Amino acid sequence: MFKFVMQALFGAMILSAVMPVRASTLEVDSGLNLWLRADNVTVLSGNTVDSWQDLTATGSGIGDDTSQDASLSDGGPSRNTGVLNGRPVVNFGGQGAYEFTGSLGLSGAQDFTSFVVARHNNTPASNATARVLQFGAITAHNGGESVGIDIGTPGFRYNNGNRLFDNDDFSTTKFGVGSWVMSSPHTYVSGEFALDGVAGTQTSATNGSNTINLQDQGYTLGKGIALDGSNNNLINAQVAEVLLFDRVLTQREYEQVGFYLVHRYDLDAQFTQAPSVFEHSLSNINLGPAPASVDTDVHESNVDAFLFLEQENLELTSDIDVNIVSAGSYTNGFQSVAGQVAAGTHVDTYYLSFDPVDDSGTAYTVDVSLEFSTEVLGIITGNGDLIATHGSLGSGLTTYNTDNLGLDDNNVDEVIWNPDNRTLDITLRVAGSNLDQIRILVATIPEPGSASLLAVLGTLLMRRRNGSTVR
Repeated sequence: MFKFVMQALFGAMILSAVMPVRASTLEVDSGLNLWLRADNVTVLSGNTVDSWQDLTATGSGIGDDTSQDASLSDGGPSRNTGVLNGRPVVNFGGQGAYEFTGSLGLSGAQDFTSFVVARHNNTPASNATARVLQFGAITAHNGGESVGIDIGTPGFRYNNGNRLFDNDDFSTTKFGVGSWVMSSPHTYVSGEFALDGVAGTQTSATNGSNTINLQDQGYTLGKGIALDGSNNNLINAQVAEVLLFDRVLTQREYEQVGFYLVHRYDLDAQFTQAPSVFEHSLSNINLGPAPASVDTDVHESNVDAFLFLEQENLELTSDIDVNIVSAGSYTNGFQSVAGQVAAGTHVDTYYLSFDPVDDSGTAYTVDVSLEFSTEVLGIITGNGDLIATHGSLGSGLTTYNTDNLGLDDNNVDEVIWNPDNRTLDITLRVAGSNLDQIRILVATIPEPGSASLLAVLGTLLMRRRNGSTVR
């Protein structure tokens, strides 16, 4: 059993966590190992950039507080001013790149989160494997000992495998914000990609069950390193900013970083200003922006549930039927309407899905405990009731399952709604090709100035049991 506890925040501290903030500075730097920003390059426009300074440099007090500057290794990328919202970019022409040789602080089966703001110089089809960042081994190595972050056909490449995604909107006319997240169990298909805050859908994966084993030799920027140590996949693009964290960010942190980038460069993306009611670690649960799909066999794991925020501050235009409406312990009745959340109520909606990879018939169990800072108003667990609310309560970016998606009335699944009306303990058990999904409605955090903003932000406790067999 694994357990993670995020300490709650009290008093005035909550204001910065829940109030809409248009941050022009980066507010998240814990675990930040690398931060490159084009406006920190001082050469004249059009001149070669010989070195790109890491903003987490020694003495900066930022992130790992260690200098890991990118030194010119090939050709000559140049600095171009006034390209993006009046800000400069570093222009890679397909012949220039950078290297840092030394410890980056990422090794073995490693969590990480990376963000890149970039635009192609030519069509992605002619630059399909555009390597903006590669870290781990940067000399001759074995597959899986380094990971390549690509923006051509976006995704992850490991030299003997990959996971690739479909939403390639890094174009020649539009700068995009890409994010790459790697979490447990650190297999090739554990990586999640999103563009402009919208999760990508996997199009292909090779050797997906392989596990990464990063060798901490440094990183390359603008090129890849093949198994034999030779250069490949030089990028032909303009890059404004690169961030690399040695951990998986909480949802609030992920949104804060995304929103900082969107605001700084005046971009159009789907990052919310204030993720509403809880804070958590992604170490033991897969969580991200609203995905393209939560249909069967898309977000699969034998050990983790998948959770995402669907809508924020939604005013209900009609009464909504829910299957659980008050505190108690429930193992049956999941398909019966128990009450309603009234029209005019402002809610945030969350979707929780558990879909094991193994379809053989072995039963898998995940235990989830969520503590919210505002009251839970209702839970939808019935097949028909979930389907009926996909349109009104679900994310407009997501395709939902429409068959056998709710909880079973068989004393196997369990939902405990605790008396504080803010804490849920949920046990989901799934066998075969089935999946369990529920929708949670919680009260929207009031507008700034309300006294209830001083409420506890909420602790999330995630527990999981791996591959337990029900006999």
